[in-house]
Amino acid sequence: MFNRRFLRVKIFQALYAHFQKDSTEILKSQNELQLSISRTFDLFLYLLILPVELKAQGEKRLEESTKKAMPTSEDLNPNFRFVNNCVIETIANSTRIKKLTDMNKINWSAQMESVSRFYKFMRESDAYKKYMATAENGLKEDKDMLMALYRDVLPKFDLFSQTFHEMSIYWDEEDFDYARYLALQTIKKLGPDLRIDKLIKDAYENEEDKNFVIKLFNETLKLSDETEQLIMDKAQNWDADRIALLDMIIMKMAVSEILHFNQIPVKVSMNEYIDISKSFSSPKSGQFINGIIDKVVQELHQQKRFVKVGRGLFEG
Repeated sequence: MFNRRFLRVKIFQALYAHFQKDSTEILKSQNELQLSISRTFDLFLYLLILPVELKAQGEKRLEESTKKAMPTSEDLNPNFRFVNNCVIETIANSTRIKKLTDMNKINWSAQMESVSRFYKFMRESDAYKKYMATAENGLKEDKDMLMALYRDVLPKFDLFSQTFHEMSIYWDEEDFDYARYLALQTIKKLGPDLRIDKLIKDAYENEEDKNFVIKLFNETLKLSDETEQLIMDKAQNWDADRIALLDMIIMKMAVSEILHFNQIPVKVSMNEYIDISKSFSSPKSGQFINGIIDKVVQELHQQKRFVKVGRGLFEG
């Protein structure tokens, strides 16, 4: 399920941790990388089943309202719309989701206080109030409510950010945002047949993506000294200590990818790493990295160090 941009970020973070520790244990760092990717997939599953827990909170509230000594008008005329949401029901009945959550031990039982507080927060949101009040009632409205939940409501509830940090050292804001995006996209792609199982894949889209992660991580480490020398040859008036470690790792990854993945166009690789630098390094890093890598690529191309084939030939 994870796209290449996110996988590159995970590799970048693993390499940064490896170089920071000045580690020689490559296999250990590689295992940490794989675990980090796996844990982000777990986070996606947590968010995907969150509406099921919110539905349970709604059902509990409706049940309690019937036992009041002095019920309100709302208690006497309950709105079952959210608890009857067909998309939530689909998630709850998915054999694929159940298999994955059981296998990975994903459940909200230890965070029910946070879920309860978020349910109350959701009920006060404009998206929820609009959903509960609208006259239309169908799949579109049910999907729109959950998409609004992931897109608009969840990011505003700070307690969840704290909760997730406490649950795993592998989760940061980037993981949370990406897992939230995946959950939203899953709901968005859900068709009238409500066959959600076919939309829930593994962390890796395919074996090629899994091999990409391992190969890029290993090749970047293997070529570290060589790529650093190539970079320093083009970084006039700079010494290695003056180039930020983040920028150096990004450039090493870019060069390694260009050299060893002949079906990825050079421009694609360069644009991906410039984009990553904007998120993780200084504002001026993108321009600096672009200039250095462009010079390195020209030299490698003249030396015929790499040959692009297939998709790698398309630069548009």
